Amino acid sequence: MFARKRKSVEPVNFLIARYNCNQWQELLATAYDSEKLGLTCSEWRKNADMLIGRLKSEGGDVTDVLIDVNDLNYYCRIHNLPSNAGTRSEYVLRIHGESR
Repeated sequence: MFARKRKSVEPVNFLIARYNCNQWQELLATAYDSEKLGLTCSEWRKNADMLIGRLKSEGGDVTDVLIDVNDLNYYCRIHNLPSNAGTRSEYVLRIHGESR
């Protein structure tokens, strides 16, 4: 009999935006999809922490990316983009890439 050699699988890297709770109200005021974010920063963090736990338990590698809401809003203005989930994801990828 032949034993199959298992290929090692590289973990998937997930980038998770983190916000300073001092800027939470600013984020809610400027986000087009604020209803998806939650009413409070602690509520959002609780949900994010549950997601991170699930991703890690499934073998994912999770990197927190701290987002300054003022910088995010500036990015949206200069690129004429709405502050929504898609733009925030794009912004996280961009600043994570710049920090490497």
